[in-house]
Amino acid sequence: MEMVINMVSKCAPNIVLVCHTKDSAIADSDVTVKGIDLAGKSGRVLSSRSDAIGFLYRDDDSNTILSFNTGDKYVECGARPKHLRNKDVVLGEMQKDGEIIFHWERIFPSLSK
Repeated sequence: MEMVINMVSKCAPNIVLVCHTKDSAIADSDVTVKGIDLAGKSGRVLSSRSDAIGFLYRDDDSNTILSFNTGDKYVECGARPKHLRNKDVVLGEMQKDGEIIFHWERIFPSLSK
């Protein structure tokens, strides 16, 4: 896994990986946590090498939200960059005509230059 990540990271300055989540129960409690669904230690290796881990969902208005909010105790996510840390970023805005306008510059500020 590390070898593949190292090879891919040389291809572009910004890499976005999309993963499925799994629910993990916390011992002796009724709490479950969503984490990256990878075999063995691969999820932890990927997490440690990542600058940000977000949870993607749609809100009640069908906007696409990428959450880096560590305050949500049920999701393993967070971010090292200050502009993402503990934020819920509206990545895609649903328009009245059904079109979605994406704002990747909110994740990668260098795109707005």
